[in-house]
Amino acid sequence: MSEDDKARPQEQPFRIQPMPNWRENAYLDLFYGHLDGIEAASGTLPTWPPEALRTAMAQIDALHFHWPEAIWRGPSGRVTAKSLIDFTRLLTETRRMKRPIFWTVHNLRPHEGAATGDWLGGLLLGRFADLLICHDPQTAKKARARFHPRGEVVVMPHGNYGNAFPPSRPADGVRRELGLDPDRPVLSIIGLLRGYKGFDVALAALRDLPGVQLLIAGTPHETFDLGALKAAAAAQSDVHIVARRLSEQELSDYHGASDLVLLPYRNITGSGALLTALTLHRAVVTSDLPFFSWMLEGHPAAGRTARAGTLAETIHAMLNVPADEREAAAGRLASRYDWSKCAASVAPALLRHLAGTHHRVIRE
Repeated sequence: MSEDDKARPQEQPFRIQPMPNWRENAYLDLFYGHLDGIEAASGTLPTWPPEALRTAMAQIDALHFHWPEAIWRGPSGRVTAKSLIDFTRLLTETRRMKRPIFWTVHNLRPHEGAATGDWLGGLLLGRFADLLICHDPQTAKKARARFHPRGEVVVMPHGNYGNAFPPSRPADGVRRELGLDPDRPVLSIIGLLRGYKGFDVALAALRDLPGVQLLIAGTPHETFDLGALKAAAAAQSDVHIVARRLSEQELSDYHGASDLVLLPYRNITGSGALLTALTLHRAVVTSDLPFFSWMLEGHPAAGRTARAGTLAETIHAMLNVPADEREAAAGRLASRYDWSKCAASVAPALLRHLAGTHHRVIRE
């Protein structure tokens, strides 16, 4: 490098501010970590008053919303006239400062139900956003119809979790620790306990699967009726519930102790739980939602979709596939969603909007 080159300010990556910046979610680190020329800002953005927002905005190149209901609902956790006005101010100020706005539509509506204010928040963001990123084509179609975005809509598959989890401990030992029979098949539903996850459907299917055990493990959401789940589980044998936060080691162990992971969800447009299972080489049986159908297409040994009435039949068919074949198929499917490939599908659109709005911030 010449002396002139050394003296010249070095071009830095575009800096994007995730909104909200939930960095304990591995998705964010994996997504931004695979975007050449782009980095995620650390910390959070003061959304108001205007002076604090403008000062912070001068150090970033764009806003990127991931779970925006956490922003438009405000500190109270519910939509109010004030929270919507504050959200509108944030979007307006971002536009005034010529920063592009991106939105990854992880969910078309909040998991625990949407109020009228959530619909308005989505319409606002859809009108202001320069780019919407969806995890499957059907969600992209629905997002266009629901939010009437003025900006571009692109599809980016949800990536796998790479090396985010430690290796699983031996399955037999983990099963014994959980009170499970190591010699009988284990189904599992692992992750946050939330109402849309179809526990009742799984319990109904279990009645038609004699000798099969079901493990339900994860933190109950604040709105989840854990008592009702425990009561329903108590009426059946071979249901084991671990209702608490899981460590990464436990998350890995519980998947490793499972023959199949169940996702009988009622209404989602993306699922980190699916990619977690595949990353840990566990085959899945899901409900027949468009996201699952699209992600699993052409890989029947790694995962199959089923309607509620045929869930037991599909599980039975999957258990008849040799375990090593299922695991190898799940691993191959996970590699299809390597983050380097997924991020590459959206990086050109992100960079085009960043470069076209204003000059990249140059830092001495």
